[in-house]
Amino acid sequence: MNLGILRTLVSVIVIFGHLLVFLTAMALGVFSLLSGVEAMQTLLMASPVLAVIAFGAFSNIMENRTGNRDSIKVSATYAIVCSVFPIFLVFIILALFWLFYQQLNHFGPDQLKIALGGVETFFGVFIGMISKSLFGNAPNGAS
Repeated sequence: MNLGILRTLVSVIVIFGHLLVFLTAMALGVFSLLSGVEAMQTLLMASPVLAVIAFGAFSNIMENRTGNRDSIKVSATYAIVCSVFPIFLVFIILALFWLFYQQLNHFGPDQLKIALGGVETFFGVFIGMISKSLFGNAPNGAS
């Protein structure tokens, strides 16, 4: 896989994943499962890590609107790690929302916030490295 295709793939995963997390958190508030303040706190806790990489991804898409792709080949391991970590992050956040929605084992707003904080903390460094590596300040992928 080349770097341009990987950047595009990760960009799409992260941008739409961020949007899905945002809309899901808003839905929890709209359907009165969370109070207004709790919904906003949950949204603010669920989105920082995705927001950081989504910003880089969105910037990458805007800069490459002509479809000019980097032809630098990347290893399969690098491609898998860069694409799977954001998918896991989105999946885990959505799973936490689902657990909250189901109210399993008294999984209420406080437990949701603690779990989101833990997930965001764990994935923060990894997603930050992916973002820096894929969407860093180097022009056209020249890292």
